[in-house]
Amino acid sequence: VSASVDPNTAKVTQMLVNAPQVIDLAAGDADAEPIAVTTQSVPAGRYNALAWSIAPDKTAGNDYSIQLVGTATKDDRTIQFDLGLDPNFRYTCGEFIGDSRKGFLDPDQSADLEMTLHFDHIFGDGEAPADDEINTGALGFEPLAALAEGDTLTTNLTTLGTTLSPEDKAVLEKAIAGLGHVGEGHCALTES
Repeated sequence: VSASVDPNTAKVTQMLVNAPQVIDLAAGDADAEPIAVTTQSVPAGRYNALAWSIAPDKTAGNDYSIQLVGTATKDDRTIQFDLGLDPNFRYTCGEFIGDSRKGFLDPDQSADLEMTLHFDHIFGDGEAPADDEINTGALGFEPLAALAEGDTLTTNLTTLGTTLSPEDKAVLEKAIAGLGHVGEGHCALTES
């Protein structure tokens, strides 16, 4: 844990994770508790902003910062997919938006911060109506299914940049920019 103080604003920046960590976002089921990345002792205060980077796992043997592996099924077709997102991402976020407040740490108490990745911005939400904004603004899986060879799709963001239509590429880029959240609060994306 390291901290720095901005002399112009007296705001304290608290570094909670100093080394890269590989996080398996598929650990657990739909009802699993959030994955704890770190637990630290820090001074009491209001922690109302969060920033993090997502970078390739150098031990995985590829250049993917996020690797989505799964199965997509529609009607009578099932596609096994392996989709690699290869750029570095840095998200900077403000207040947590959700059912409860987060980041308020009283002396001798505990508090938590939560970062979330909203993959429904890419794929949509099958439980929401088709005309819901989460679905109309998402790429969905149809453009990806069209690129599958048989019932398999293995691709990455670089390849998708040349194989998707310009419209679908723009939707995907916007969805990736919108992945990072704090609860329902949106984060700003900068590529490293």
